[in-house]
Amino acid sequence: MSLENLDSLTAVEVAKLLGVTDRAVRKWITSKDLPCNPGDGVKTFRWPDVLAWHDATVRNEGGTVGTAVKIQPVPDDPGDSETYEEALARKTRADANLQELKLAKARGEVVTIADVERVLAAGNKSLQTQILAMPTNLADRIVGMEDVAQIRSVIELEVHQALTNMATIDAVRDSSSLELEAE
Repeated sequence: MSLENLDSLTAVEVAKLLGVTDRAVRKWITSKDLPCNPGDGVKTFRWPDVLAWHDATVRNEGGTVGTAVKIQPVPDDPGDSETYEEALARKTRADANLQELKLAKARGEVVTIADVERVLAAGNKSLQTQILAMPTNLADRIVGMEDVAQIRSVIELEVHQALTNMATIDAVRDSSSLELEAE
């Protein structure tokens, strides 16, 4: 297809440009007033006229002017339909929400996900350290013991001590030391 002369396109060329059949183009001449250059037998089309007609028809009819696929109508203003006042009100609300969030963070009412992750990592590290220390602490105390009740008592005491220590873990303080190690 040669588009050297956009003022004299055939129905087949227009159909290819619009993505429809040439039969649809010929039908639109009578049914939808598709502009064409009158002629004996073969009608020709000016591409600027066809394109303007197509855009207006799609906008007005909310479809593809007779093809099988429907599209949403194109608004006159392709931008957001929000008014200036609505946009300003939305921005004002967003700014107010941001300020409230900053104040809540300053008061310690909210924290970032990164802060929570750091505190949990510190707590888990302290917990892991205490659990891994239990066998070492127990080994020296139960070596040579033959009384099962006495061994059980020593193990229970060590577990209770570890649980007490775990309950007093200051993960926030420990997370500060993790932060320093990472730097």
